[in-house]
Amino acid sequence: MIKKIALVSLALHILAAIFSTGFHHFDEHFQVLEFLNFRVGNMNSSTLPWEFTSMVRPWFQVSLYACLYNLFSFIGISSPFIHTFIFRLVTALFGWAALCSLWPLICDWIKDQKYRSLTWGLIHLAWFVPYIQARTSGESLGSSFLILALCGFLLFKDWKHHLIKKGFLIGVCFGAAYSARYQIALMVAFLWFWEIFIGERKWRLLLSSALGILFMIGMGVVFDHWGYGQWTFAPWNLLYADFFEGILKATGVTPWWEFLRLSFNRGIPPISLILMLATLHFWIVNWRHPLTWAMLPLFVFHSIIGHKELRYIFPLIMLTPLLLGVYIYQYREKFENLWNSKRFRYPIKFTVTLNLILLLASSLKPANPSANFYRYLHNHPEINQMSFPKDNSPFQMVGLDIMYYRPKGLLLSEYSSLENANSKYIFTHRGKLLFEMERRKNCQNIYMTYPRFLLNFNIGNWISRSRVWAIFKCQL
Repeated sequence: MIKKIALVSLALHILAAIFSTGFHHFDEHFQVLEFLNFRVGNMNSSTLPWEFTSMVRPWFQVSLYACLYNLFSFIGISSPFIHTFIFRLVTALFGWAALCSLWPLICDWIKDQKYRSLTWGLIHLAWFVPYIQARTSGESLGSSFLILALCGFLLFKDWKHHLIKKGFLIGVCFGAAYSARYQIALMVAFLWFWEIFIGERKWRLLLSSALGILFMIGMGVVFDHWGYGQWTFAPWNLLYADFFEGILKATGVTPWWEFLRLSFNRGIPPISLILMLATLHFWIVNWRHPLTWAMLPLFVFHSIIGHKELRYIFPLIMLTPLLLGVYIYQYREKFENLWNSKRFRYPIKFTVTLNLILLLASSLKPANPSANFYRYLHNHPEINQMSFPKDNSPFQMVGLDIMYYRPKGLLLSEYSSLENANSKYIFTHRGKLLFEMERRKNCQNIYMTYPRFLLNFNIGNWISRSRVWAIFKCQL
C-alpha cells in the first residue's frame, strides 16, 4: 500500500508538471522566470518589477533554473515552454522526494501500521499537494527543502556515523529553504528553540547545522551578486522595504483572521474545515510538539502583518495533512467510533471523493490559462503582427511586461475600438468583444481560452462579462 500510494503520488506530480502550466501568482512568473530571462541575456532589466531595482528578491532558485536552462539550451532546446516544463518537473519531483522522506518520521510518531498508511495517503494525496509542488515559486521550493531538513533534524538521534557531516547537510537544506523563501527562517529558528528548550539539546546537531545554514546564507549573497551584478544583502533590503519604507502597507491591509477565511474558501470545504480544525486543535493540545513550534510562529507572524496572501503560508499548508494524520492517530478510538456510525461514514466518503476529484482537476488544469495562449502564438509563427484593445495587451499583467513568452518577431499595436481594428490578427480580451468579432463575416476565430461549445450556454449573457482571450484572423 505504501509503495502504491507513493507511485500514484509520483504520477500525479508528473501530471501536474505537464498540465498545470502558467503561474499561481504573478510573483511566480515575474520574480523567477523574468529574472531568469534577464540573466540569460534575452531582455534588459528595464521591464523587471521594482523588486529588482530594490534588490529584495533571492536569486538562489533562479540560479538553479539557470543551470537547467543552460544545459538544455546547449543541447538545442530553446522553447520557453519546454524550459518551464523542465523547471516544474524538477521542482515537483524534488517535492515528491521530500514528501517520501517523511516516512521515518511517520513511523516514529505513529505506531499503528493502519494509521501510518492513512497519514502517508494524506500527505501524498491531499488535493492541493501535487499542484503546489509543481509551482516554480519560492514557497514551493522552500517548503520541499524545509520538509527534507525537518526529517533529518528530528531523526538525528538515530544516526550513529558522520554526525557532523550529516548535521551540516541538514543546515544546508534549512539554509536552502530560507534562501528560497526568507520567511521560512522563522520556522527554522523556532525548531532550534524547541530543540534547546524541549528537545534533547543535541549540541553537535545545532552547531553543525548552524555551519550549514551560514554556508547557504553566504552562498545566497554570491547568487545575489550574480543576479544583481553587485554585492548586496537582499534579506535586509526586503526587511527595510517592507517595514521601514511601508511597501507592505501600500499593497493592502486585511484583518488578522484573513488567512482563516482564505484557507476555508480556497481550500474547499469540508476538506479545508477538517484540516483547519485539526491543525488549530493540534497546536493547542500538542503545544510541546516540534511541528507546533515550527508552524505556529510563522502563522502568527503573517497574521500580524497587514498584507496577506494564501501563498505566504504554503509551507504550513503542506504540513497540515501530516498534522491531521497524527491527530487522527491520537484520537483513533473516537474516529473509529465515528466511522462505525453510518451518520458520519457517508460524509467521510463524500469528503474523500471530493478530494479525489479536486486532486485530478488541480493536476490536469492550467494554473493560468494565459500560458496556453502564449503557446499557441509560439506554435504559429505566421502570426507576426497583432492588434489588441487599448491598455489590455496580452503581454502585460499588473503593469509589467511579459517578455519570457513573447515571440521575438511579434509586432503589437493598439486599437481604441473594434471599428479601428484593421489588422490581419486581432486579439480580444472580453466575451463582449468576442461576440462582436463573431458577427464579422470577414473574420474567423482561430483561438479561444474557453472551449467553443460553451458559447452555446451563454445563460444570462455571462460570457460577455467574462475574461475570454481570443484571436481572430481577418481578411483585409
